[in-house]
Amino acid sequence: MQTAGSTEAGAWPAAGADGRFRQACGEIVAGLEPERLTERLAELIDNVGAFVPELESHSEREEGDLFPLMSRYIGRETGPIAVMEYEHDQAKIRLQMFQDLARQAEDNAAEDRAKELAAYALQAHAILTEHFMKEENVLFPMAERILTPADKEQLARAFRL
Repeated sequence: MQTAGSTEAGAWPAAGADGRFRQACGEIVAGLEPERLTERLAELIDNVGAFVPELESHSEREEGDLFPLMSRYIGRETGPIAVMEYEHDQAKIRLQMFQDLARQAEDNAAEDRAKELAAYALQAHAILTEHFMKEENVLFPMAERILTPADKEQLARAFRL
């Protein structure tokens, strides 16, 4: 749907950082020499820190604009909208856990702590990768079918398209 398509509401909010995000996580989980571990963990912390505000903006647009419009036709308590909101929450929880542990670890992150941090980031990444695929393949096509032209115009204004 043009009003909520992949470039605005559906793609990875930080698509350019996605590869670096996954690569840093994977390297940490696989095990690195201590000097590289600190460097990669710092990169991952920076990537997550940059990603979280973009995810918040993405979630707010959907939860504040798209979901209320769609819920007029399909409800919000169960079904696709409930799943999308649950996945937003689950990803945010894992990213918050990552950030909380990262603050506690400071500069002297042991290998086990770094792997634990990377695991939270990887879990959030997995949730969101599947989530964005569902948006593109289920939610947005459904919105295209059920929303009226007036609804779509309202959504375009809300997303500033």
